Amino acid sequence: MIFRRVRPALLVALLVACESPPRASIEPAPSQLASASASALASVPSSAVVLSVPLPVASSAPVVPKASTKMPDKALDAAFLAKAKDGILAEGVADSVIGVGLSSPVLMISEGSEPREPLRYAFAANATQTTLMRTTTKLSGGGQSVELPLVEMTLELKSGEKAADGGMPVTGTLTNVKVKATQDPQQQQIEKAMAPGLASVKGLRVSYTVDPLGKASNVQLQSPPGANGAAQKLIEEMRRSFESLVPPVPEAAVGEGAEWQVIQRVNAGVDTLMWTNYKLLKRKGDKIKLSATVMQLAASSKLQVGPGGPPTPVTLLGYEAGGVAETSTSLTSLVPDAGVGSVKNLVRFQEKDKPITTETAVKLEFLRK
Repeated sequence: MIFRRVRPALLVALLVACESPPRASIEPAPSQLASASASALASVPSSAVVLSVPLPVASSAPVVPKASTKMPDKALDAAFLAKAKDGILAEGVADSVIGVGLSSPVLMISEGSEPREPLRYAFAANATQTTLMRTTTKLSGGGQSVELPLVEMTLELKSGEKAADGGMPVTGTLTNVKVKATQDPQQQQIEKAMAPGLASVKGLRVSYTVDPLGKASNVQLQSPPGANGAAQKLIEEMRRSFESLVPPVPEAAVGEGAEWQVIQRVNAGVDTLMWTNYKLLKRKGDKIKLSATVMQLAASSKLQVGPGGPPTPVTLLGYEAGGVAETSTSLTSLVPDAGVGSVKNLVRFQEKDKPITTETAVKLEFLRK
């Protein structure tokens, strides 16, 4: 599992620092900075690694592109990157690759060296496994900068009985959430602001079915009793992050050095075309080590952001987003043995006549308990 799509999205719920919606620009108050970071992380797409933190506005309402069922038939490469200016694609280019809200099948880049064998998940039935996720976040913008407290989340997953088609039903519970501030007064103030969101998200439940290729379906979320309004909204946004809690693998037999790609189109504050390149670094029996590199381009410069009332016109001026991760896991395990990853993103946008720049950096660590 390479930064299963649970990580950042769950982090979102944990960083829901305050009930009031943040403004488009970042305010100096630590609670507002924390809230803006929560909103940014809420948009983390569901690809293998954490890697996405678009425009930090909780109540964003992006212009919705035309519906499309377009699916790519080949992997994107450096030549495609060159089509973007300042990280933004011309209108219609993303639509020619993939439709909004869709995720491509696995696209092979290289089958790797011999010997080659298929990668297939074979989860044990009626098993319980737990992972600990640690996250640190730094948010900058509007002349302000803050490093948020360390957040720790414990997720317990339980498998059921394997279906005839090989699908494995899985249920999960967020059993514990903690925020650990340093002695810095600003961090301690943020920790206090985050407390209501933390308390109301603990107990979140998820259920889904995952097949031997790592594709998940029938994803359902159940809010914990007493979840506040902000948490309810964020929990619903997290749904896409559970589309797959394990990295997808190709049907073809592969060896060490094999590479494959999955392309996604996510619309959450910034309409984003994102692709993840996976690489099989090492395999020994059921044990594998994978890397993932995520790249993102904005599909449009046209945005609408408005926290209540008429939307405020916003123009995206620049978008830089991406990250890397490595994970070690077993093809029989629902959670990784260990993993680390990082994502950085910089967004420049124009609200009315005011240019704004925000930057977010997230570091994550996974440990099997």
